[in-house]
Amino acid sequence: MPPPPIVVNIVDEGYYKKFFRFSPTTNLKKPLDAYRKHVCTQCSDISLLEFWFETTKVSDDHTAKTLGMQNGDVIDVRISQPCTRGACPIPAEQTLPNIHYLATPPTSTAASSPTAPVQVEEQQQGPAAPSRLSMRIREPNGTEMVLTVRKTISMKNVMQAFAAQIRKQVKECRFTFEGQRIVGDDTPETLELEDGDLIEVFYEVTGGKL
Repeated sequence: MPPPPIVVNIVDEGYYKKFFRFSPTTNLKKPLDAYRKHVCTQCSDISLLEFWFETTKVSDDHTAKTLGMQNGDVIDVRISQPCTRGACPIPAEQTLPNIHYLATPPTSTAASSPTAPVQVEEQQQGPAAPSRLSMRIREPNGTEMVLTVRKTISMKNVMQAFAAQIRKQVKECRFTFEGQRIVGDDTPETLELEDGDLIEVFYEVTGGKL
């Protein structure tokens, strides 16, 4: 018997949301392609548009099962460069002008084939998400990354993912929350983080000879 479908929330950095229902064993290429159909050609360029689940960059070959996703989980969407195609509208719900959505979205995002009997269906709303929160991580230059994670995730994983994204070693970075240094054994729960809280990152400076 095939596993029951799950509903996953795909959210961009401006908090514009799309819900998709599909089998946990379906390659994520199908729901990701369904999302890509909503945005302009430049935004949907594979070299610019990135999808993340917690601290893992999602590829088309991943499945919800291999990533350990649950019903109501969130995939974060990021775009590496601002889109300049201003003719496409910004939805009212979207707070950051980073991704342009088509004025006339596709009427159906269902996709099926003889080898994939479970369709990818777009839904108006999804189930309540597991115990998660979104945290903002800010570099010294002001650039921010938003991660949606379980409250029990090890901050070691978060720090490693962020350091890899900015091409630095974890030991080169100092992560703090409200002035308190974060260590790998911490979790969002032990730090008492709330949704939208800010983690600040500072680069460690090593001394040199005069």
